[in-house]
Amino acid sequence: MANELLTWKTPEFEKHKKSTGWYVWAAIFLFILLIYCIKTSNFLFAVILLMVSVIVVLFDFREANEVEFSITKTGVKFGEKIYPYEELGRFWIVYEPPEVKKLYVESKSVIQPRLAIPLDDIDPNKVRGILSEYLAEDLEEKDEPFADYLGRALKL
Repeated sequence: MANELLTWKTPEFEKHKKSTGWYVWAAIFLFILLIYCIKTSNFLFAVILLMVSVIVVLFDFREANEVEFSITKTGVKFGEKIYPYEELGRFWIVYEPPEVKKLYVESKSVIQPRLAIPLDDIDPNKVRGILSEYLAEDLEEKDEPFADYLGRALKL
């Protein structure tokens, strides 16, 4: 596409390597929660716990596809989805290698999720320079969102 200013490929989701010990501790924690659910007759919570456990295990066996991310003159493109600048609110970059190297782009809509794009080997200053022409950079944001930190810390 002629209006692409910067393009790179990144995995569609972050895949964390989990040891056997991680699965053992997760199973023990799940077992304790299920006993609690049975003692308190909270069967709905037990069903939800089991469903989340199955989803986590299924995601561990799923391979992350490479997705192309582009910053263009009209918006940002993540895979096949294009987000026009008019629909986006702000961006910030968290660059603390090797743990965190991400670009965050927030939508103006409360329904649309925040984009978290791994920068991998892309120069964050180059990304900042291009995006700041189209979006406001939030200089107050210095850290990754708590949900992202928690997911990384728990290897989810």
